[in-house]
Amino acid sequence: VIFTTKLIEKMAADSKILINNLSIAEIPKETSGSVPVGPKSKKNLRLIVNVTGDYPAIRLFVEAIKNSRRSLIVESVIFTIEEDRGAKNLKSTLTINAPYFGAQ
Repeated sequence: VIFTTKLIEKMAADSKILINNLSIAEIPKETSGSVPVGPKSKKNLRLIVNVTGDYPAIRLFVEAIKNSRRSLIVESVIFTIEEDRGAKNLKSTLTINAPYFGAQ
């Protein structure tokens, strides 16, 4: 979980966008260093990321996620425009899945 969130933070910084909020629907149980060998099932770590930036920067961020060596799937991108003191800000909500294999 920590590696995935740090990776997303780095990609956002490299794209010059601001992360307003990053939430995880359900945090998987931590496993000890010795994981028993047994059946595993595919699970998804769902992240919801709210960002602010201009359109090219947000697009660069989404492309960085899609091209990451870590398997990350962008499920949806929703854009909104908010006005604050006469200035318009482009905000986006991204839903990202990070598949992993966990114990059944």
